[in-house]
Amino acid sequence: MMAKEKPPITVVGDVGGRIVIIVDDIIDDVKSFVAAAEILKERETYKIYVMATHGILSAEVPPSPV
Repeated sequence: MMAKEKPPITVVGDVGGRIVIIVDDIIDDVKSFVAAAEILKERETYKIYVMATHGILSAEVPPSPV
């Protein structure tokens, strides 16, 4: 993989009807979090929370899909 390239998103287990919490140390580019949230919504997750200790957000922020 090249720099800043991320592996494909994999969901393990049944998340339907559950609350999902995504935790990361740094949010630089929110696209990966939005992609993860979209996959979780497709799997009928009840609620999705994203938490990070540092929000750098140096890249263009996409519009909210919600």
